[in-house]
Amino acid sequence: SLGTMYNDEVDFYNSCFEAFSDTPFQVVMAVGNRLEMSGLAKQPDNFIVREYVPQLQILERASLFITHGGLNSAHEGILHEVPMIVLPQQADHFVVARRVVDLGAGVIASREDFQADAIRQKANLILEDPSYREKSRQIGETLRNAGGSVRAAKEIFDFKKRKGLE
Repeated sequence: SLGTMYNDEVDFYNSCFEAFSDTPFQVVMAVGNRLEMSGLAKQPDNFIVREYVPQLQILERASLFITHGGLNSAHEGILHEVPMIVLPQQADHFVVARRVVDLGAGVIASREDFQADAIRQKANLILEDPSYREKSRQIGETLRNAGGSVRAAKEIFDFKKRKGLE
């Protein structure tokens, strides 16, 4: 998934077809609605290609997440303990991508990595090294244990009280 704003990357999607068509993987690809599906190469049998997919449900079963690096997507991947290949598209994506790498939960891909061999090589690196999934699991656990929306609301109200903003 390359998000909702930067998802018209036909060459990237076609490279993914080439990279994973001869693998045992089931690949789910969300391409958004900014491109004509007819512009894509023939979809391999092991691919499900849709404009949109239920990302959280897919991540519950995923082994790898190729993402643009939006903060929401990165958090969702980590919460579901899924290591990532991050293909940043704009300024904040690069920050998120760097943090994913620093935490050991994935790798960064660049425009030069749009080629099938490079995509497959990065995927194999992550899938063959269990440390990426383990780091994602550890980070996901800290996020789940942070208290969620209830804790966030409490922190906001405590802050307002400390600052006399009630």
